[in-house]
Amino acid sequence: MEAIKKVLVVFPMDAPQREQLSAAFPELEFCFAGASEVTKEQVHAADVIFGNPSPNLIRGTKRLKWIQLNSAGTDGYTADGVLPDRALLTNATGAYGLTISEHLLGMLLMLYKKLYSYRDAQMEHHWTD
Repeated sequence: MEAIKKVLVVFPMDAPQREQLSAAFPELEFCFAGASEVTKEQVHAADVIFGNPSPNLIRGTKRLKWIQLNSAGTDGYTADGVLPDRALLTNATGAYGLTISEHLLGMLLMLYKKLYSYRDAQMEHHWTD
């Protein structure tokens, strides 16, 4: 297998995070782009992609060896012809379970206790007993 050289990161990272990642792996060339501004040229130059570029941008790439999605779902990425043969596709299955369950519990409590009415009253500076 050919060595990994170019890594495309397609999710938000601030400058210190970019510097830390680049310093941890000085042998790799990193390219950072948001999902809305990533180009087909960047995708086709990458050996590895972290993030979720449009599957349409990936179609036809020859270099890609691995894509790590930051989503649990892989819709669009498993269609015929999107990934090159032998490219590894991994996702974030299991990463969001606790967060989603905590959010659901919080929303249920908010609805049950009608916390939105307290928020609205607070915004209107309306205080009652």
